[in-house]
Amino acid sequence: MVFGWVFTFHMIGAGAGSLTTGISRETTGSYLAAWNTAAVLRFGAAISLLLLPRKRKAYDNPMREQVSVCVLAKTHDLTGKPRVSADY
Repeated sequence: MVFGWVFTFHMIGAGAGSLTTGISRETTGSYLAAWNTAAVLRFGAAISLLLLPRKRKAYDNPMREQVSVCVLAKTHDLTGKPRVSADY
């Protein structure tokens, strides 16, 4: 679903950018205004990405955590008690 929204807004932006660039070219006779606007928007997007908060890691070593869960599932039942059978 997220990819659908991203694709939709990408296409809206592409259409709006083409339209405004064409209008700018027809009124000024140059693409300079479109290039400058695109540069300012891209730098603004880059700065906004740098200002996003960083996600903290859930585990120091995610692979170790996954392995220990798998081992625990083989050796213990759902209540946390050790399994009685030795065929695990």
